[in-house]
Amino acid sequence: MLQTVLDVTKEPFPKLMYDTVLAPIGMTRSTYEQPLPETLRAHAAVPYNGNGKAVAGGAHTYPEMTAAGLWTTATDMARYCLEMERSLDGKANHVLTEQMTREMVTAGKGDWGLGLQIGGSKADPYFTHGGSNAGFEGDFVAYEHHGDGAVVLTNAQGGGRLADEVVRSIATEYGWPDLAAVVHTEIKVPTETLEKYVGVYQFQGRTYQVIRLQGDQLTAQLSQQQAFPIFAEADGRFFFKVVEARLDFVQDASGKVTGLVQHQNVRDSTMPRLGDAEAKTILDEQAAKDALAAKRFAEQKPAEGSEAAIRKDIADIEAGTPDYDHMSEGLANATKSQLAGLKTLFAQLGAIKSVQFMSVDKNGGDTYTVEFEHGKTEFHILMGTDGKVESLGLRPMQ
Repeated sequence: MLQTVLDVTKEPFPKLMYDTVLAPIGMTRSTYEQPLPETLRAHAAVPYNGNGKAVAGGAHTYPEMTAAGLWTTATDMARYCLEMERSLDGKANHVLTEQMTREMVTAGKGDWGLGLQIGGSKADPYFTHGGSNAGFEGDFVAYEHHGDGAVVLTNAQGGGRLADEVVRSIATEYGWPDLAAVVHTEIKVPTETLEKYVGVYQFQGRTYQVIRLQGDQLTAQLSQQQAFPIFAEADGRFFFKVVEARLDFVQDASGKVTGLVQHQNVRDSTMPRLGDAEAKTILDEQAAKDALAAKRFAEQKPAEGSEAAIRKDIADIEAGTPDYDHMSEGLANATKSQLAGLKTLFAQLGAIKSVQFMSVDKNGGDTYTVEFEHGKTEFHILMGTDGKVESLGLRPMQ
C-alpha cells in the first residue's frame, strides 16, 4: 500500500504525510522521516532496553515507515485523538470526512476497526492503540463522545506495562466507565488443588501458555516469554501482579480442567488444554531448545547455516522472490507485509561487501554485522531446529 501511494503521488512519504495529515491537525512536532534528521535528534528520547542499558547505536531506522516510522510526542498524539473525536461530530474534518472517521471506529473483525481497537460499551465507546519498537513503548486511549483520554509514551522496553498502569490510574481518578484499576483479593489454595491446573494450553498456532507448579506457587509462561507467578482469587480464577490480566480455568462436569480463558486489554483469549502426550512433546521440544540455546550461548559459535541464510534472504528479497517455505510462519507473514520497503532498503545499500559473526545471545540467536557498498547493518537471526529461519531482524548501524 505504501508503494502504491508513493507511485501515485510522486511525493516522498514523510513530506506527503506531513502536508496531508500531520500539519492539518496540528501535529507539527511529528515526522515520518527515517532516520531522524540531525536537527531533531537533540529533541528525541534515548531508547533503553529492558535491562536499563541504552539501545546500542540509538533508535532503530525502519524501512516500513507506515508501521514503525512515526516520531511524535504525547501532546501531538493527543491532538490526533481530539481530531478523531471532533471529526466524528462533524466539527473538524481536516483530514477525513465524518463518514470515513466513523468507519475507522466501527469494529469489524474481532474488536478492531480500521487500525484502531474498539472498547467500552455501545453507548460510550473508546478507541485505543498501543505501539512499540526497540526501546520505545506506549499507548493511547480516547472516548468518542466526551473528550476523555490519555496518551502515555515511554522510552524503554517493557514501558508498555508502566503505560498501562498510568492509564488505569487516570481512569480510576477521573471515574471512567472502563479501564479503571481492578482490586484483587488473594486467597490461599491447597497445593493439591493447584496441581490440577498444571498443563499446556494452546494460545494460537505454535504459541502456548504453560502452567507450572513450583512448590505452592503456580506460574504462567507464554511461548518465548518469561514465566510469571499467578495468584488465586476464587476457585479456578487467577490474576497476575505484573500486568492487569486474569486467567479463568474451564472445568467440565467432573471437575477436570479442559482449558482456560485469558482476559487482558478488553480481549478474551480461549486456550484449550492439550492432552498429556501432546503437552509432553511440546515441553520436551522447548526444553531441548532451551538447552541448545544455553550451549550455544556458552560456546559463542554461529549456528550452522545462519550466515548462508542471511545472504540468501537478502538476495531473494532483492529479486522479489523470498523463500517463504524456509521461514517460520511469523517471519513469512512479516516479510510479506514489509517486502516493498525491504527491497528499497537493500537497493539503496548496494552489494554485500562482508558478513561478520559477532555473538550469540541467551536465546540462541546469532548477531552479524553486514557491510554493504553504501552502509552497514546489524542482523539478528534465530535458526529453528527444523532448519528454517525462526526470526530475522536488522537495523542500520551508525
